[in-house]
Amino acid sequence: MEKDKQIVTLQSIFESSEWKNSSAKLPLAIGKDEKGEVIIADLARMPHLLISGVTGSGKSVCMNSIILSLLSKFSPEDLHLILADLKIVEFADYQDLPHLRFPIANSNEDTLNVLQWCASEIDRRYQVLKDAQCREIHQYNDLGCQKMPYIVFILDELSDLMVQEPEFAHSTEIAINNICVKGRAAGVHLIILTSRADGKVLPFSIRANIPAHIAFRLYSADSSCIMLGRPGGEKLERHGDMLIQLPSENNLLRCQGAYADDRQIKAFI
Repeated sequence: MEKDKQIVTLQSIFESSEWKNSSAKLPLAIGKDEKGEVIIADLARMPHLLISGVTGSGKSVCMNSIILSLLSKFSPEDLHLILADLKIVEFADYQDLPHLRFPIANSNEDTLNVLQWCASEIDRRYQVLKDAQCREIHQYNDLGCQKMPYIVFILDELSDLMVQEPEFAHSTEIAINNICVKGRAAGVHLIILTSRADGKVLPFSIRANIPAHIAFRLYSADSSCIMLGRPGGEKLERHGDMLIQLPSENNLLRCQGAYADDRQIKAFI
């Protein structure tokens, strides 16, 4: 892919007929495949997403494209974002977004608290859905009652919670798994990023409960096997070259990720 690689701009995705006509409930502009076809994923169907790759491989660019995808489609009344930025610098541009449910979490303690809040919010929403005799958020919102906004929680970087302060690891794993198991029907979705794809950061329970994975360049074949179930991720080029594993697809999809520059980011905030 490196030899013929061209920059795929996020704007070109937004201007495409695939994006404009997409039926996805929570569309994410991912990029283009090796045939040049636009790739749009539906977070509502995933319903959670795990992203990993070494520094400089494209994780942050992908994260920005995902956030801008959601901002382009949803008002603050329809979508609440929760951002956890344990590296402190990644989400600085988004600190004043009206979509934010809470201030950006910059500590392990705040991140764990918000994860646990999400788990409790799912339980509250299940009771609301039960009282309305609805099975999921889409049915409830179609009733025309008070709207239940989607919640998308983006966490960067998981290894800080799982490794640097081990006392947080168990509680974090429980909270993530609770959200993953019950979140889809309640409209609560997780996107987790990590530069480390190993058993300490990504225990089996988290990998099993988040079946949608995007792998950028990985450290080793072992890391690739953890992320994708097979080697190959360690051979990817940097700068947006990715492999996508979706629960609805048997084969991995290779893709060049969409890129948004600072000017385009600032246009949305």
